[in-house]
Order: sequence, then C-alpha cells, then structure tokens
Amino acid sequence: PDASRMILSGVNNLDGLSTSQTVVVILDEGETLTINNCNLHGGIVVWAPNDYNLRDGARNVIEVTSSNVGTGSDPHIGLMAPASQVGGSGGGLNFHGLCFWNSIHDLDGAHITGALIVINEIVACDQLNLNGHPQTLANMPDGISFQGEGDGIDFLVAGEDYEED
Repeated sequence: PDASRMILSGVNNLDGLSTSQTVVVILDEGETLTINNCNLHGGIVVWAPNDYNLRDGARNVIEVTSSNVGTGSDPHIGLMAPASQVGGSGGGLNFHGLCFWNSIHDLDGAHITGALIVINEIVACDQLNLNGHPQTLANMPDGISFQGEGDGIDFLVAGEDYEED
C-alpha cells in the first residue's frame, strides 16, 4: 500500500475518523461495519473476495451515521461496497463519488452526489437525495469502467412502495 490508502483488518467500528486517505476495510463474512461521525474524504472500500457472487445477497452490513464519505474531486470514490448492505439514519449522511452497494436497507436522510449502483434491492429508503455528478461519471476510480456504447448510464426502472397498512 502507498500513503494514499489506509488498510484496516479486524476493525468493525470507525468513530470520529477524519482522513483524506482511501480507507480499505477487510471484514469476515457476516460482520457489520459501523461508521459514525467520520470524515472519510478519500472514500472507503469494503473488500470482498473476487469469487463472491454479488447476486447471492449481502456478505456484510454497513451502518453509517453523521458522516461524510468521499469528495467531489479525485479519486471519485464514495462508498465502494458491492458485497455489503448499506443502511443508516440520524441525518448528516453525505456520500460523494462512486457508490457501489449490494443493497440498501433502512437508509434515511442520505445525500449522494456522484453515481449510485445497487446490485440487488432497495428497502425502506426514506428521503434519499441523489444528484448525478458528471465529473465522477467521466473520471471513474482506477480499475472501474463501464462496458458498452454511449455516454453515461441509463436509468432503467424506478418504483415506490408506500407500505400502507
């Protein structure tokens, strides 16, 4: 690793961490990562094995409260956790850059500026503010690319479930 990255193993709680490094967290399957009151301007990556099938559902859970994750400039990494279920509440949830998640469960009051990719499902997501960020889409982090023709990403489907009793 170089000075631009902080690699953490055996850590399940980030509380009050402020860094411009990209934080890489290695979790065992089934573990939960809690991020509280952090400023992670280099973004965060939650590692998953190469052979993990993302369609099998979440391998880990991430709970975020009162934190800023990523920045609008390089490396354009928000929360990269394609094998993790993401949730959180309490306000002050700001994600900037590319966010790549397995699923969303109980994410309330989040603000995302950049791009959001969710592999499986979105459940109980209240007051999500999503703003596309052309600089993020035009300058993906190293190792990330989209295949196919054309500019940008097409939004294929959206729906709402009001869960009325």
